[in-house]
Amino acid sequence: MKKVCVVGGGWTGCHLATRLLSLGFHVKLLEERKRIFQSASGFNQSRLHVGYHYPRSFETIANLKLGTSEFLMHYDFLTK
Repeated sequence: MKKVCVVGGGWTGCHLATRLLSLGFHVKLLEERKRIFQSASGFNQSRLHVGYHYPRSFETIANLKLGTSEFLMHYDFLTK
């Protein structure tokens, strides 16, 4: 079994750790704070919702749709 260490317990780190676990890796997640997601919203560079947004190009629209589909595929249980 391959071992992986993921540094950071924000959205990206937790998503990566979860996906690696599902692929059979032994994963250790390191986070400097006491709990995960404590700094996630302040440093996130990805869109995690389809709220008010006015896409400026067809490429942006396509990426937003793809990102939303992938998010729902993995995290539908987090949505209402």
